[in-house]
Amino acid sequence: MNYYDLLCEGFRQGHTYVPIAPRPELLAKANPFDPVNMNLWLWDASLYNKHFYMYWGPVPGLFLLAFKLIAGIRSQIIDQWVGLAFALGRLYAGGLLILSFANYARTRQRPWVVGLAILVFGLCSPTPFTIARMHVYEASLLAGQCFLMCGLLAAFWGIIRETKRVPMLVLASLCWGFALGSRVSMWVPAPFLVIITTAILWIRSDRSYRLALKYLFALGIPVTLCVVAHGIYNYERFNTVAEFGINLQLTGQKFVRESKYIFPNIFSYLFASVDYSCWFPFVIAPTYRHLSTLIKWPAGYATFERAAGMFPTATFTWLLAVWLWRPLAYLWSRARGVTSYRAPRLSAVELWMLLCAVVIVPAMGPTLGQWEASMRYLGDAISAILMVSTLACFWWTRRADYSGSMKERFWVHFICAGLALHTCFVGAFSGIATYNDQFENSNPALYKKLEQSLSLCPVPAERPRTKFCR
Repeated sequence: MNYYDLLCEGFRQGHTYVPIAPRPELLAKANPFDPVNMNLWLWDASLYNKHFYMYWGPVPGLFLLAFKLIAGIRSQIIDQWVGLAFALGRLYAGGLLILSFANYARTRQRPWVVGLAILVFGLCSPTPFTIARMHVYEASLLAGQCFLMCGLLAAFWGIIRETKRVPMLVLASLCWGFALGSRVSMWVPAPFLVIITTAILWIRSDRSYRLALKYLFALGIPVTLCVVAHGIYNYERFNTVAEFGINLQLTGQKFVRESKYIFPNIFSYLFASVDYSCWFPFVIAPTYRHLSTLIKWPAGYATFERAAGMFPTATFTWLLAVWLWRPLAYLWSRARGVTSYRAPRLSAVELWMLLCAVVIVPAMGPTLGQWEASMRYLGDAISAILMVSTLACFWWTRRADYSGSMKERFWVHFICAGLALHTCFVGAFSGIATYNDQFENSNPALYKKLEQSLSLCPVPAERPRTKFCR
């Protein structure tokens, strides 16, 4: 739980390895990576040239070093505080982006709809689940999401405002560079985000190639410099720009990808169910879950980590169906000669966010070949999916407000509010039973008190630890 602090202190001393020396017994082994030497390892660190390194990106460690230098402190700051800071950064950036969408002319919204959308963004699974056990794994993911959302926010402001457009685009690119310097999977969407944002600006600038080239440089140069800096960082550590430390890990669970696990993992991340109960915490992602009979599961597929799918937990994402309905409704209205507001035209801003989400979701790709689904990995995609779902909600509620039908307005608002509240409930309570039952094991007295006072039915004396009775 202090890996970023170790990385920070290594930087303070002027080198890229952590200030913990491998034990001589480990270095003397013929194969230090053999699990029989596990008691000599610094778990999940990368061993190279007689030093321990961290395969997680350097940016959070650099930010931690900057904070400690400014604050004038040398005491240890564990990873839970680093992760919490980035979790709040993600929330603030996402909340501001939602507010910006809501104030945009084509998607202007009622305050209660905006408030619910921000609540969903903060409480939607797997964010509370991830925050509940804050190790370096979770902190690195949240750092990547924080910088990703900050970049999207700056890019959006750059798109809709002509004043200070170039500085906003530079800031967006820099944030995306920090995102890929925090989490390797952010290398997947970063170049596409630059291309998509440049294309939207070209469309909005009367197809001016001179301006498009200007915006492309503003968006492309900072993130490219970050990529080059990361390559230099890798070369300094491992004498090659392409090695991040994954292949040099001291771990009993190697990051090995096999194609046979890709579809089962996609199915799990979308549809793995949660268990409900009448006792606190009411909803839980089970370990060793029952596998669906709808698909064929490959031999060796594991379920010992808690995992619950997006559609059962984040029902607000059901509004993605609105994006499929909009073009059909548009074609139908055109066929009937309807030219009123009800004809659902796609704005440039909506198209931008939709395309950004399409390229961000594949950031989960490197984890899909793993032998199991791990709930935190859904965090690489959920922020972008929620933004697209929010825009769907905004468009649908605004369309209903202009329809003139009281019945339609009621049902649209009821459905959106119901999906949002269910998402918040499941996200908040399913986060209580996280990896290793962290809350219950760390504070059993408080957990027991909450269980006894909040449960809606008697709690069995020997209740299941990993699964609720339905």
